[in-house]
Amino acid sequence: MHQPKRIALRFEIRTPESVDLDMVTPVFHRWIQEQKLTPMMIDVADYKHVQEGPGIIMLGHTEDFGIDNGVSHGSDVQGFYYVRKHTRLSDTLPLRSRLQEIWDRALQTGAMLEEDSGLSLEINPARILLTIQDRLVYPFTREALTAVREEIAQFFTEVFGSGSVSLSHQEPDIRYPMTWQIAVDAELSLSDLLSNTGSANQTLAV
Repeated sequence: MHQPKRIALRFEIRTPESVDLDMVTPVFHRWIQEQKLTPMMIDVADYKHVQEGPGIIMLGHTEDFGIDNGVSHGSDVQGFYYVRKHTRLSDTLPLRSRLQEIWDRALQTGAMLEEDSGLSLEINPARILLTIQDRLVYPFTREALTAVREEIAQFFTEVFGSGSVSLSHQEPDIRYPMTWQIAVDAELSLSDLLSNTGSANQTLAV
């Protein structure tokens, strides 16, 4: 079976006050200038004027990430999101491997955003949206949801290790990408998860 080449994770931001998106753009430009990420990112896109839009995006050849305007699939708070574009991967690589890769990269990039941005934000890894953006591969239908539910549930149960993991989704609609809502009944931070997986010692490279 063909596998998706575009997968996104979105984590809620639990900082009491909204992140000022005008302050995000210079942070991302500085990261490009200082080559903070490997492979190097390309540009920064400003969509903060778009209602319910993606906010500020850091763009790269194989990955994008950013902070949105705060409305996404029922979430009324801002989110940090990470998009992996698997342009170099074989269709034979299983979904589990793709999930692990995007998970590790999202945790590392999110931790860097918490520590090095000066934005005073905290990312909540216990409230997640997982979006499989290849609609031709995994359409947002009940049949496709059933086909991947067990694998996705097992992955998140393993990476969290403790707490009750729940999966849910909105009414399927083939006009939109498949999106899962993942919630964990536990108080967690990115540093907790990085310590558990050993990702804290990995470099931000693909």
